[in-house]
Amino acid sequence: MSMRDTLAEYTTPAGAAGDILKAAAISQAASLKVNSPVAKLKKLHRHLRTAAQNIQSQNFREAGALALKALDIDEKNPLANHIAAIAMDRMGNYELALKLYLRAVEFDPTNPEIFENLGLLAWRIAKMEQAERFFRLQMQLEPGSINASNNLGCVLRDQGRYNEAIEILRSAIYSHPEAAILWSALGATMMEQSLTDEALQFHQEAERLAPNSSRIQHNLGYTYTVRGEPDKALEHFDRAKDINDLPADEAAVSLYARALALVALGRLEEGWDAYKVMHTPAYRKGTRYFMDIPEWTDGQSLEGRKLLLMGEQGLGDEVLFMSMANDIKQKLVGPDGRVGISCEPRLVKLFERSFPDFEIMPHTTKGMHGGTLRVPKPRDGTLDYDCWMRMSTPLRLLRNNVEDFHQPETGFLKADPERVAHWRAVLDDFGPGVKAGLLWKSRIMTANRHKNFAAFDLWKPALQTPGVVWINLQYGSSAEELEIAREKFGVDIKTLPGIDLMNDLDEIAALGQALDMMVGPSNASLNLAAGAGGEIWMVAPEKGWTLLGQDKYLWYPNTRLFTSPGMGNWQIAISKLAKALADRAAERKAA
Repeated sequence: MSMRDTLAEYTTPAGAAGDILKAAAISQAASLKVNSPVAKLKKLHRHLRTAAQNIQSQNFREAGALALKALDIDEKNPLANHIAAIAMDRMGNYELALKLYLRAVEFDPTNPEIFENLGLLAWRIAKMEQAERFFRLQMQLEPGSINASNNLGCVLRDQGRYNEAIEILRSAIYSHPEAAILWSALGATMMEQSLTDEALQFHQEAERLAPNSSRIQHNLGYTYTVRGEPDKALEHFDRAKDINDLPADEAAVSLYARALALVALGRLEEGWDAYKVMHTPAYRKGTRYFMDIPEWTDGQSLEGRKLLLMGEQGLGDEVLFMSMANDIKQKLVGPDGRVGISCEPRLVKLFERSFPDFEIMPHTTKGMHGGTLRVPKPRDGTLDYDCWMRMSTPLRLLRNNVEDFHQPETGFLKADPERVAHWRAVLDDFGPGVKAGLLWKSRIMTANRHKNFAAFDLWKPALQTPGVVWINLQYGSSAEELEIAREKFGVDIKTLPGIDLMNDLDEIAALGQALDMMVGPSNASLNLAAGAGGEIWMVAPEKGWTLLGQDKYLWYPNTRLFTSPGMGNWQIAISKLAKALADRAAERKAA
């Protein structure tokens, strides 16, 4: 479960309302020159002006309706297309917004503001190359624009092209040293490279220039989060919340970051309550659901009822949250109630064995307007449940104190015992030594996710530990790193036969029990191994939110933590790991 990075340091489409109001007046004057009834033109102008005012007050639904009425009068009017596009964009209807923006460009190809909004939309839906192209067109039409320089720099940053981003932003700062938005963007670029000291300096300069900006306060908060200082992060998230000058969707992102800071400080009850913002329509990247049963509401009794739990995020999160499954059955619905779980399809077989009294079904997920739409798929096609809730919702019902976290050391997932025996035999064939499964990254490694994982080169001192036999469990592409281990480290990381590390999750759970330990960051495979009762050695930031403000990992009892302050000091954690591996190998040799 990852937090959205720095809030986009751009001017949102809604921020252009003042210019649109001016354009509406110009549009009326220009329209009067054509041979059309004056009354019709006045009606067109009235719709556009009122729509622009609604954009300004963030009443996007009404703005869109008025702009569409204007298009009924003149479908080629560039301003009507532009306003309608902005309204659809802010309501999350990105496909229609894109079509309307492109129509606006067709009828007004020299308007830099349309290219800016096209770039912002492409950026939001992670079409980085297209966003870059639109922002470069904006810069050509509007040389010296602060927004254009800022947006282009930020998109280059999100592509991992840091030097290019820095050059664009520094050049713009020389021309506009008073522009706080540029200083903040430069700080965010430094932070994505884990240069948090430099990032902090630039964000603080942005704060000096614009002390009452929620966006800049959020970016300071996120920088302190990456530095491993959730207490300072919370101060800035609170300021962002109090200033409250962000559009609803960006405010939701900031409130979500604030919730994770509360949890990281161990303030669980407050944190889980604040976490609910992720489930609101304003949180655009959240998961939406489609089913014909009602969602559970706060205060509603679940005793004796039929409850469906819906997976809401990634596979690892579903495993993490289902550590509460047995408590949900015992403490929420009781002996007369029934629980169903709709999960990632690859988990169905393992969950059916682990929770035999539950109905287990897969869900399907589709992209929708920048977020996701999820639908449960019961075997018989019907959902016989009284209500449903997201898998994380029971956190605020069952896990409000650290004392509420409890698991048997044998785990809550049941690996197939025959497969555990099989893998133990396979591991024995590799000879003596500590058998350690290795992971080092996530499958999705975008530019702004790299800071969450230690670079492979940093693993060298741990991998070279004598007496440890390393087993590759990294799903996705790993050939390059395995070659580095062989050629540069002199370490042969073993590859297991007959297993798809991405999809054979039942086998991963069995391996979790068969190995001496599994080593790596908190990803899906590590969660599966821990859930099945395997020993895991986790490399993590010492103030990460999943640590819940503790120095041990409460979710799984068989976890040993190796932490570093913040996300830029992984060598500290790996140095601790290397020493612990050497100690374990020496114990094994002595035994």
